Amino acid sequence: MNEQELFKKETFLELFKLSEVDRIAREDELYLIAKGLGCEKRFKDSLKKYKELFDTKISLETENLPKSKYDIDNYDFKQYIVTKNGIYNSLKKCKFSTMPIIPVERYINQETNKEKIKIIYFQENKWKELIVDRSQICINNKLLLLSDYGLDINSENVRDYINYFNEILSSNNINKLSSISHIGWQGNLFIPYDSQGIFDGVDSFRSIYESLSSKGSYDKWRTIVKELRKNKYIRIIMATTLASPLIEKLNIPTFIVNVWSSMSGSGKTLACMVAMSIWGNPKIGCLTLSSNNTQNYYTTVASFIIILRVSLMNYKLLKIIKILILTL
Repeated sequence: MNEQELFKKETFLELFKLSEVDRIAREDELYLIAKGLGCEKRFKDSLKKYKELFDTKISLETENLPKSKYDIDNYDFKQYIVTKNGIYNSLKKCKFSTMPIIPVERYINQETNKEKIKIIYFQENKWKELIVDRSQICINNKLLLLSDYGLDINSENVRDYINYFNEILSSNNINKLSSISHIGWQGNLFIPYDSQGIFDGVDSFRSIYESLSSKGSYDKWRTIVKELRKNKYIRIIMATTLASPLIEKLNIPTFIVNVWSSMSGSGKTLACMVAMSIWGNPKIGCLTLSSNNTQNYYTTVASFIIILRVSLMNYKLLKIIKILILTL
């Protein structure tokens, strides 16, 4: 390929018909050809101009936003054109995103008054959701971390994203909701059973939070558990988890119950799962956790699962446990 053939418009038009992955490989090939011909700077300039024209055309003549359960059709996007294929800034005449990313809800935490934002983004032919701190979409370094979720945020377009989020949040009446970030007592309410607040916790706790629910037949559960409670260790562990919500209200020190055995298959895990079935899904990874995690992980989880926090045994709590054992 000579210089004249390299700079034909057909060369660039064919390039932008390729998929993004194939386009990267083809750009590298063309750049090496331009470098061999001694015209790499001219090639870069031409490539940039064609890219701007291509992005503008794609932004203005592409598909509309896919349907969503949120009222994004009535958003005022100001100078931004948001489509299925990305976000285009009509003032700067540049496309900085290859996917639509839209803030749809604001959560005000009932305890801290801090704000979180729910954003949705269209990826793999479906809308996905993510809840982030307000600061995370306002500060360069924090916003860059969202690339871990597959968002096309990088050091080149991060500033464009920040300006975009600020514009959309300030120009639209985005739904504002109350939220909670942990479970347990909140005044006289027992979260999540006595509150309609929305959970804004990090995704690593979502499986635990969503496991706190009712499912199945209570009568069937009661019949099975009544038989299992003939085992004294199961009775003690059940009483332990039932006593945990009383600790704060009675101002009693927390405690630990340690069931130990060097033998595998002795029923330790089963006993814990029976006890956790009181609150919801007792499966491993839901409300029953293994011991294969770090101390920092359990400290973090304990601060979240306030209703299940349990340290040193004392006489008052032993009396409560005894009462609970007798009443079940």
